[in-house]
Amino acid sequence: MPAAAPAIAAAAAAFKASAVGTFLATTFGKLLVTVAVSALQSVLFAPPKVPKPGLRTEQTLTGGVNPQSFIVGLYATSGTAAAPAVTHSKAGKKNNTFLNYILDVGDLPGHQISRLIINGEYAEIGIFADPEFGLPLLGKFEDLAWIRWHDGTQTEADALMLAKYPAEPVTGPFGIVQAQAAEFPWSADMVGTGVPYAVLTFKFERKVFSGFPEVRFEVVGIPVYDPRKDSSVGGSGTHRWDDPATHEPSRNPMVLAYNVARGIRLPVPGFVWGGRYRAEQLPLPQWFAAMNACDLPVERADATFEPQFEAGFEVRLDDEPRDVLGELGKAAAAEYAESGGRLLVRVGPPALPVWFFTDDDVIVTEEDRHTPFPDPGDVWNGLAATYREPESVWEPRAAPVLLRPDLEALDEGQRRVAELDLPAVFSPTQVQRLQRLWVNDNRRFIRHVIAAPPEAMLLDPLDAVAWTSQRFGYQAKVFEVAAVERSLREGTVTLMLQEKDAADFAHDPADEQPTEPPVAAGVGLPPRTLDDLAVSAIAIEDATGAPRRPGIEVTWDGDEPDADGIGWELRLAGAAFPALTGSTQDVASGRLVIAEGLLPATAYELRGTLLVPHREAEWTAWAPVTTLDLLIVSQDVASGGIETGNMADDAITTLRSASSSTKPLTLNFTLDQTSRILIIGSIDATARDITTTISANGTPIITATDDFTGSAAGGSEGSQTVFFPTRQFRTYSRSLLMAAGPRSVSITATPNNNNIQLLDLTLIELKR
Repeated sequence: MPAAAPAIAAAAAAFKASAVGTFLATTFGKLLVTVAVSALQSVLFAPPKVPKPGLRTEQTLTGGVNPQSFIVGLYATSGTAAAPAVTHSKAGKKNNTFLNYILDVGDLPGHQISRLIINGEYAEIGIFADPEFGLPLLGKFEDLAWIRWHDGTQTEADALMLAKYPAEPVTGPFGIVQAQAAEFPWSADMVGTGVPYAVLTFKFERKVFSGFPEVRFEVVGIPVYDPRKDSSVGGSGTHRWDDPATHEPSRNPMVLAYNVARGIRLPVPGFVWGGRYRAEQLPLPQWFAAMNACDLPVERADATFEPQFEAGFEVRLDDEPRDVLGELGKAAAAEYAESGGRLLVRVGPPALPVWFFTDDDVIVTEEDRHTPFPDPGDVWNGLAATYREPESVWEPRAAPVLLRPDLEALDEGQRRVAELDLPAVFSPTQVQRLQRLWVNDNRRFIRHVIAAPPEAMLLDPLDAVAWTSQRFGYQAKVFEVAAVERSLREGTVTLMLQEKDAADFAHDPADEQPTEPPVAAGVGLPPRTLDDLAVSAIAIEDATGAPRRPGIEVTWDGDEPDADGIGWELRLAGAAFPALTGSTQDVASGRLVIAEGLLPATAYELRGTLLVPHREAEWTAWAPVTTLDLLIVSQDVASGGIETGNMADDAITTLRSASSSTKPLTLNFTLDQTSRILIIGSIDATARDITTTISANGTPIITATDDFTGSAAGGSEGSQTVFFPTRQFRTYSRSLLMAAGPRSVSITATPNNNNIQLLDLTLIELKR
């Protein structure tokens, strides 16, 4: 940014070199060198008071000597640690799985969190609170992070901190230690009265939190007084200066500036931070106009609208109020002026002229000065600006540089670009509007210092006047009163006039330049994916090469050098939960075979994921596969273990259900000799019990209900039930002896609770 000192020195040198060597000592000379040439010059020459670049609190502060602060408008802060980071465990554990931060975001009540930023990215806050940890964070932080928020009006200490960090161990039922004695115990008097703070809980997960989480808060600032909403002072509404309960948050720069000028009440009775102006020292007509100009809706290039000027800022109690007023004023291109103990303000184009005059009104017996062109060092034809970008998690961001080739041509081809930081601005389109109006206004070079008659005594700085001059060729040309020097003894007024043009403040959406898409500061590596996953049904063969069991072959791209393994899940087609899960560390082979726990001729779905340390990995989509129809044969039992009789291997009766119907499965067959038969079925693991009915020649001979405890009810010809629980299904079996003689046998198996699937039912005739 061009320095102020060289420009002022150059201007002074030019005056000293003039024929009037004593001019600087006159009223006219003082006005010329103490009043900025333009609004842009005034903000460029203002000594920097706010550290830049970046937010005022970029990193979480620790320790007890940090200046107190509060936020106005919309802004972001990393907050201040109100206590050391501490850890706790689940009841009965000592693994310190959970980490807690206690961070305050200001020192006045009324702040509210707008958004939360974790490790450089926005984290969505859920709406259904965990009774212990508070509101959950969603997305990648789901089940891993929570927040409890206190806005400064709390009257009790945080319940979570009291429960997890006691001074003495807390023992629950059965002697289980609910909480260990804390190294930094939390006590009931740790209320944080008047301090808005958050208690953040993080659950250890190496893939998401490789270190201590970094936290930043986007904050809606404290409630402020808006006189336009106060019907007792000419506004409309319930706001009252002396009743903070009626105040509301605002992003209007001039509403915020008004509150700074009058003073912000601090929690300590009688203490105020701010300008301490009285209400009558802030003329409401001017301040109302400035506030309304900020709220004026303006159209953007995408046909959406936004307020013309908004602002947000973190104020520290060691800041000078005038410096904060300056930053808020920059956000609206505001002009301030003090006159007679009053603080005046203007936002937007000059107001309508309040005094029209001609050359005849100028007192010619007094010296006047006309400056049609400024020093070349005070002229710019371009402007670069930085602001705080919310979509880049409030990191400083450069707006497109405003260049004006037409103005460069007028400046003999020289490109002179000023640089300006706007820490209170967070809208990229607002920055561009400010750039244009400042560069336009900077080209209004003409200044006059004139002696005016007594009727000009009523003029104030920032008033507009219109001058018709034959001498200078003006026809009701508008000037703004930059300064007023009154001489009561002589009855004259010395005016410093600055050329102004309302057209410089006009907005055209077509002038808006495109901006680069914002990039979050903490965007990490994307989740890993398992490439080229494929599944197929295969047969598990015996030593002779005969297919004996169904299997599933899984293949993938084995070129995954950073993966420790492959995880997989297998489920029945459309099921909610996996039936089998597993993993392999042989990533490079690109192949594994699943052979256990599979049913023949059954539709399954499989998905896989990479097992990568310190990094997220996504599951693949479910891949469908149907196992081969390989059933039990005589070779599957010891020699002589099965009497095939008139039921050959290929005639073993099997009935399967491929749907989730709860209708019973039924087997029908004929026996002509005394036989022991084995009924085998697979049912859903959530089934409570199953009823088996066996009929001979149409007459039920046994009805048994099995409740998965190993017992059976009923059974006139002998029965036995054996259950083998597996992951998501049970193997159901029943063995019984059938008397000799031809019989037409019917077996029906029915699960008794709703929505339970009987997957298959198989009958085997055993040796007599």
